[in-house]
Amino acid sequence: MSRKIFMLLAVLAVAACARKDDDVAADSPAAAAMPALTFADFAGRWNIQLLGDMSDSILATYELNATADGSSWTLTPTGREPIPVRAAVEGDSLEIDAGPYKSTTPANVDVTTHGVSRLEGGMLVGTFVSQYALAGGDSVVRGRLRGTRVP
Repeated sequence: MSRKIFMLLAVLAVAACARKDDDVAADSPAAAAMPALTFADFAGRWNIQLLGDMSDSILATYELNATADGSSWTLTPTGREPIPVRAAVEGDSLEIDAGPYKSTTPANVDVTTHGVSRLEGGMLVGTFVSQYALAGGDSVVRGRLRGTRVP
């Protein structure tokens, strides 16, 4: 009998904690202050710089063309054809995935790139990971990204 009472109390305690956490999350100032963003918040043309993880060295520059409905996004490296981008907006973050596409350095290697960024002071600020499919094994480049909207 005492085992059943213990199990019942444990279930009630877990349920009470879950309800309390849900109430706190819904009523928290942070939840109210962070409205979810949409594709429209990122729509337009952006100059994007990919930077080294530990330095301000610019590794590459791109132009991001973003539509308000999330369709037909492209990433255009300087002097190259546009690359289709899959975009998703999750809460306050923009996620983009491009590739595989052919790199110029090293020449003609398949690359996939994943980036996550947020709007900060009107700029896109975030991180990226690019994976290069080299003959001797994949190589990964991680870094930061920053973008400014083209007027």
